[in-house]
Amino acid sequence: MADGSDRRTPSARDDLALVQRILRGETSELPALAERLLCVPRALKLLDQKSGRQLGPEELGDLTQDVLVIVWRKLGDFEGLSTLEGWVYGMCALEYRSALRQQRRLQQEASVIVRRAGAPDEATLDPDPWAYEEVHEGLRRIKREEAQVLCLKHFGGHTFEEIGRALGLSANTIKTRYYRGLQELRARLEAPARTKEGAG
Repeated sequence: MADGSDRRTPSARDDLALVQRILRGETSELPALAERLLCVPRALKLLDQKSGRQLGPEELGDLTQDVLVIVWRKLGDFEGLSTLEGWVYGMCALEYRSALRQQRRLQQEASVIVRRAGAPDEATLDPDPWAYEEVHEGLRRIKREEAQVLCLKHFGGHTFEEIGRALGLSANTIKTRYYRGLQELRARLEAPARTKEGAG
């Protein structure tokens, strides 16, 4: 005799119907979607645990917000081939891997900046590679907005979310300024090295 327990777990077909109702503008279904999307932080935490805890709580929080925005934007692509959780997990995995690649790029950028500033190779392992005078001089010469974000991130130890709140901007805008600032700073520090090579 059926006890109805199988009805408590939505199927892929149920989820497709839910998404279609939301896309038609039935806002009464939004709380149900929000509850289902609680799987996002859990999935990202699980992925991070499997990868040896590469990201901190703040970074995972930022990534959760990014994934939720992506899910909302792509909701119309959901075809009901799996449950919502399965579909969302795929996006979590993609974005998590992207975040790890981004983290490695930033670490490489910091190492390049230190080397271009004339510091010895072992300085790339320095807990504060931004302490070198050439780096500070480079920061004074790049755009003020980008320099401000770099300083708050590296000297203030703030997260992108905290910097965004302080400046009244979104975390994504802060990230864009940060990456743009890193590229500009790197170019500034590489310019003297290229001049010396040309003169040699």
